[in-house]
Amino acid sequence: MKSEKLSILSIIIFALCVGLLAGAGAGNDHILPITMITAVVLIASRDKIAARSNAVSDELSNSDLQSNHHLENYYTWSELNQFQYEVKSNSYQGAINQLLQENTSSPATVSIDVPLILNAHLIPDSDHLYDKNAVRIDTHDRTIGYLSPEEALIFHQRLSQQGLTNQVTMCRVLIDKKRDKVNKTDIYKVKLDIEPFLVPEKNNIKSE
Repeated sequence: MKSEKLSILSIIIFALCVGLLAGAGAGNDHILPITMITAVVLIASRDKIAARSNAVSDELSNSDLQSNHHLENYYTWSELNQFQYEVKSNSYQGAINQLLQENTSSPATVSIDVPLILNAHLIPDSDHLYDKNAVRIDTHDRTIGYLSPEEALIFHQRLSQQGLTNQVTMCRVLIDKKRDKVNKTDIYKVKLDIEPFLVPEKNNIKSE
C-alpha cells in the first residue's frame, strides 16, 4: 500500500492548534515558537508517521482476512437430519440454560416439540486434565458437553480418515427440554447430527 503523507496544510493547522493550546497555559509569547517547532517536527516525521499508519492498517486487514479464512475453512460434517448421538450434558445444564436465554425469547419456548437447532464446534482438547484425546463440544462460545472417552477415540479416527487430524470441525446440534416430574426441574438434552459411534455393546451414550 502506498503511504499517504500528511499535507502541509494539515500540519500547519495541527501545529497552530497545539500552539494555541500551549499558549493558553504558558502565555501568548509561546504560541508562535511552539507552533513552529511542532510544524517542523511533523514535517520531518511525516514519512515515518504515514508508514507506521499504513503498517497498522495492513496488519489489521491481514488479521481480519486470516480470521475470516479460518472460520470459513472449518470442515462441516454432512447433515443427516437424524440427531442420533446424545451428548453427556448433565454437568453443563447451567451453560445450556444461559445459551437458550441468549438464543430464544425464553427458555420455556424450547420443548420436545419445538427444539432449538444450532451449529456446534467439535474441538479436540489435548489440554484436558484427564484425557488427552478428549473432544469438547462448543456452541456460541459455550461448552455444552464432551464425547465419551471411547467415542472420542473413534472420532479421532474419523478425523484422520478425512485428513483432519486434531482439527476443529462443525456439525448441527439439537437442544430440547424435558421435565423431570420427580424433581420438578427441566433437563436439557443435547444431540449431535453426526453418524453414531459404533462402540461395542454401546451405540449411544445416555446423559449422566
